[in-house]
Amino acid sequence: MGGIFISYRRDDAAGWAGRLATDLAAGFRGANIFMDIDAIPPGVNFDEYIAQAVGSCDILIALIGPRWLTVTDKAGKRRLDDADDFTRMEIVTALKRNVRVIPALVGGAQVPSAAELPDDLKPLARRQAFQLADHRWSDDCKKLIAALRPIIQTQNRTAYKVALGVAFVLLLGIAVYGAKLWYDVRQADKARIAEEAWKADEARVLEERRKQEEARAKERITEQERQEREAQNKAAQEKAADKQRMTETRNKAQAAYSAALGWQRRAEQYARAVSGYAQEAQETARIPRGSIPTPLNPDVASALEAVRRYATAANEASRRAEIQAKVAQEAADSARSAANTTAKATDPAAAAIAIGAAVAAESQAKSAASNAMKEADAGKQAAAAANRARDHALAVAKQTPRSAERTGSRAAQTNPRGAETQETAAYYALNERLAAARAVVRKGGPLPASKIFVEALRGSTYYTIVARDSCDSQEIEQAISSVPLGELVVLPVAHCYRIAWGLYATESEANAARPLMASRFKQLNAPYLGRVEQVTATLP
Repeated sequence: MGGIFISYRRDDAAGWAGRLATDLAAGFRGANIFMDIDAIPPGVNFDEYIAQAVGSCDILIALIGPRWLTVTDKAGKRRLDDADDFTRMEIVTALKRNVRVIPALVGGAQVPSAAELPDDLKPLARRQAFQLADHRWSDDCKKLIAALRPIIQTQNRTAYKVALGVAFVLLLGIAVYGAKLWYDVRQADKARIAEEAWKADEARVLEERRKQEEARAKERITEQERQEREAQNKAAQEKAADKQRMTETRNKAQAAYSAALGWQRRAEQYARAVSGYAQEAQETARIPRGSIPTPLNPDVASALEAVRRYATAANEASRRAEIQAKVAQEAADSARSAANTTAKATDPAAAAIAIGAAVAAESQAKSAASNAMKEADAGKQAAAAANRARDHALAVAKQTPRSAERTGSRAAQTNPRGAETQETAAYYALNERLAAARAVVRKGGPLPASKIFVEALRGSTYYTIVARDSCDSQEIEQAISSVPLGELVVLPVAHCYRIAWGLYATESEANAARPLMASRFKQLNAPYLGRVEQVTATLP
């Protein structure tokens, strides 16, 4: 069966050429499909090489894509204008040797006009082209194979007749050659005997050389085996060293986790301790009724305010210590995860990354434990200060009735016990209702708690420091989470809510506390307006 030559440009239609070659090979089994002759051997005349390759085929398919005409070389010159261009030479050779040339259009390309072609390629413009569309590739290939089949079969019949003639000539030549061969054999027997003797001598010499080569090869193999053993021993030593390093890394990661766990436990101990201090401070702030006689002098009122502030500080220290305990717990969990990763790691690089994470987690847990310890010290100091302030308030309060008697106060002389009971009861009732409101806030209900605040403070003459106004419940809860709960006040204002801090008997006391509160809210990173208002002025 004859051959089919596919001429194409790699920069234009390489993919289509491969598909076409596959489909043609399937349609013409046994036919030779030629392509890619640009790999011409060195020293060969490429004109003759291309002429031989193209001339051995019955059909040349010129595969023309969208860039067939416009592909340029490095100098920017159109490659089709180069007389030594392989694609041009293939088609020109086929045209000169009367090989059937069929333009095959792919990728939406059109048959180039004669004006666009060099002179020796202009006949290509007059050849009937065949369209190969991507969306109907299989059908177009079947049509092309059907069109080529008669051409291939006609060439095969002509080749068959030529083969018969050649076979007859060959048979005649064989007969003549056989007669001559019979004569030559007899003459060659003598030469053969002499040649066999010479070959025997040559074989003996070659056998001796072979034995010598085998001996030298055996020596080389022995040396090679020795080198291989050394390489294996070195590899085994390196593997053992890697294993030892991995073991040390795993041990170090486990040690970091154990240390982080120890710091976590310390942070939890500090958090429990400061919680106890906070509870102690809260108990200190709950002064039994009847212990504080009235009227309250400024020294007693200031001491009671200090008790509340220190109790609030102890609560805040407890909250911060709990946060540090959580940080230490998260760091310990991270260290445990890193230790597990290191235990499962087989790659030293991955193990090194994991041990770094474990060590960093240990350091974080240690820092959290240190911070928790500081908060425990702060809570302890706040609880002690609350105790001292309460003792001071009680000591000063004990002197108040005697002072009233010495000054001749009519109210104290007439019914001092009844007057003390009435004012003290009001003081304790207000604190209890405020504590109930803050308990509601603590449970997550800042908006319902505002009603309790209003009922407790309605008609009072206290002043407060405004921290934040908001109409968004989520924003209110977020702001409350950063405000000291012990002095928190939540009030409704104009369909929104106001978050305030502290209750002061006079406006001057509130203004005096405002800079201190500004500094504190700045440390807590909490929103802070900082203006002073009377509580009754904002109540609905």
